Amino acid sequence: MTLVEELLLQPVSTGILLGAVLMVLLVVYLFSSDSDTGKEPPGPKPLPVLGNLLQLDLSRPYVTLCSMSKQYGSIFTVYFGPKKVVVLTGYQTVKQALVNHAEEFGDRDINPIFYDISQGFGILFSNGENWKEMRRFALSTLRDLGMGKRGSEERIIEETWYLREVVENFKVNTNNCTSMDPSANILKFADDTKVIGLIHEGDESAYRWRVDQVVLWTIYNNLELNSAKTVEMRMDFRRSPLTLPTVTIFNRTVSAVQSFKFPGTTTTKDLTWDSNISSMTKRTQQRMYFLCQLRKFTLPQELMVQFYTTIIELVITTFITFWVSSVPKHDIHRLQRIIRSAETNGVKLPTLLDLLTSRIRKPFDTTQPLNYAISNIISAIVYGSRFEYSDPQFQKMVNRSNENIRITGSASIQLYNMFPWFRLWLKDWKTIMTNREKTLKDIMQIVHSLQETLNPQECRGIIDCFLACKQKMEAGEKNSLFHEQNLLHIISNLFAAGTETTSTTLRWGILLMAKYPHIQDQVQQEIDRVVGGRQPVLDDRKNLPYTDAVIHETQRLADIVPMNLPHTTTCDVNFQGFFIKKGTCVFPLLTSVLKDENEWESPYTFNPGHFLDEQGHFIKRDAFMPFSGGRRVCLGESLARMELFLFFTTLLQHFRFTPPPGLSEEQLDLTPAVGFTLSPSPHKLSAVNRFA
Repeated sequence: MTLVEELLLQPVSTGILLGAVLMVLLVVYLFSSDSDTGKEPPGPKPLPVLGNLLQLDLSRPYVTLCSMSKQYGSIFTVYFGPKKVVVLTGYQTVKQALVNHAEEFGDRDINPIFYDISQGFGILFSNGENWKEMRRFALSTLRDLGMGKRGSEERIIEETWYLREVVENFKVNTNNCTSMDPSANILKFADDTKVIGLIHEGDESAYRWRVDQVVLWTIYNNLELNSAKTVEMRMDFRRSPLTLPTVTIFNRTVSAVQSFKFPGTTTTKDLTWDSNISSMTKRTQQRMYFLCQLRKFTLPQELMVQFYTTIIELVITTFITFWVSSVPKHDIHRLQRIIRSAETNGVKLPTLLDLLTSRIRKPFDTTQPLNYAISNIISAIVYGSRFEYSDPQFQKMVNRSNENIRITGSASIQLYNMFPWFRLWLKDWKTIMTNREKTLKDIMQIVHSLQETLNPQECRGIIDCFLACKQKMEAGEKNSLFHEQNLLHIISNLFAAGTETTSTTLRWGILLMAKYPHIQDQVQQEIDRVVGGRQPVLDDRKNLPYTDAVIHETQRLADIVPMNLPHTTTCDVNFQGFFIKKGTCVFPLLTSVLKDENEWESPYTFNPGHFLDEQGHFIKRDAFMPFSGGRRVCLGESLARMELFLFFTTLLQHFRFTPPPGLSEEQLDLTPAVGFTLSPSPHKLSAVNRFA
């Protein structure tokens, strides 16, 4: 979005905004030549007041900045309005600044919106002693609470169970074609009558004829539906000596069929009984029998057609259940032909798309379930307990935090950071501040409730630990940093940083699995081989190299925080031949590291091979820096890595993710939405339960 477009979209007349700009132009004259003490990084020539705004895409500034680096090099200067910014690009340059010169580039540049949100308190947007003390407290407390250790693993595994239940509610409604349940046994006709009721006066002809019609139809067509996975058989109605153990179905004792046929190019009568068959043939028998009985009552033709449709659909959808997750395109036409052929039986079936849609529950948006799941991990660490996903207060807190993160990256807020005078006219700024006040109020209520039951000897979470430190410090210090404002903003920081980035990465991971089913196949095959049906644990990671590579590649390609949080120099710096003045804002572009063409073989494609050697072993890459580096590296990195592995492997173990009906893999859009973090554009996916 251009600057002009952003101005026009704000709820204020263009005249007022242009007048304000003219007023600023008259009052301020920028870029008067400073006395340089050295060679400064090059860059595009700025305009007075506007700087390089006309050359920047404020909605996606990282794209413009990466493009500029090709012209000006890995270190260059750009002006965001009146604000001078030094941009660092490429792995070598960013690493040297953040790691090798950690002290010089270690402070946070707190722009107007970040100051409005934090007031200089907390961890993310603070400097000096406040930052050092609060970060030291957070790190030691997180370690004491088991971050990255067994305690955290157990919390995450527990939360995966809740998340699975949520996803299960959106699953594809399937039937297991390899069921070992006794109801999957094909019954002999005479014994079947014990289950569905005696045939009137022993007349079996009508019933048997109708069943034969369905069976004959399925013989010629069902293998077409799924020739690779379906085993369809014809029932043997002839009574034979009882040679197999009896089974009990519907409280009736019956015997299993000993011989049956496999239709196809080869037919044999010598195959022994195998229960790996569909229960639908049995259900079809029952429904056909009852349909014959209903014919005696001269029911309306429309009702009879509906009964026939239901029965034929039963046969069809039994074998669509495996097909729906993955099928070659040419099979779609075969399915259409089969459904049309059913009309020869006098039954009008719905179109294939309608049929599939009726068998699949509503596709779901992955945003909220994943946000709530990850946020609950932070809740357990901060509060000592989790929330129900349906808790209104919990939902509002998570949703407000996500909205603020999204809006913070908007063009209007970028404009506000350059010209703070505009804030009263910017709707986005008002939304952020309203959300902030509501969230801090909710946090305060929770803090007060925990304070009433505080036991310093048995801390339930970070809040208890902070309150215990607060009591101890207040007894001996008058100006302790353990005060209410720091507590509120530490909690807010942990939820914002600990929820959004991890949940967004998981959303990208699931979307990429639906986009690239062949990669999803390999992940699930590896999980099945190594983990099987048990719960994945962190120790499995070393035995799941491909899965681990996919997770890392998701983080690399998704590039969640492309701009990184801005830094500022703590002193005058001579860096790679350039002079950077103390207090200069610095953008170490993480996107330029994660997509550095000198470090990655195919930086703009999804390639798990980036993290695998020739033998398929997982390998670390130095240029993998999604958590930043140096003094300001993400303090929850170990927790985030654990969450990503356990949630991703558990979800892929239990579900196959596919595009919703009517959408192909090619049509899934990987264009990120505009925001401070790069999240997937709004989309929905279907989840097929692999064990249903």
